[in-house]
Amino acid sequence: EPANQIYFIQKSRLASMAQMQLTPAAQLRVQEQMDALTATPRPSAAVIDPDSGILHLQLPDVPAILDFEVADDKRRIKILALRQVAADDTPKTADKE
Repeated sequence: EPANQIYFIQKSRLASMAQMQLTPAAQLRVQEQMDALTATPRPSAAVIDPDSGILHLQLPDVPAILDFEVADDKRRIKILALRQVAADDTPKTADKE
């Protein structure tokens, strides 16, 4: 299987609405991250929920977390939600260390 398989993004209405509430600069950053997922659907920074299989990606430079699913058979990334977090309230992963 070729390593250069490109995935496509399917964005939920909820995620689209959340993205539109961000500043224009933050919207661009979020879009860049989504675009990057098409080539790397499971970035090393993403944390996978073992129960649901949903991936959570803390976005760099934007106080938000992207929740998404990857369907390899369909080469699809479904963006479920974009959750804003307070800049000083970044989720800690101490329980994983």
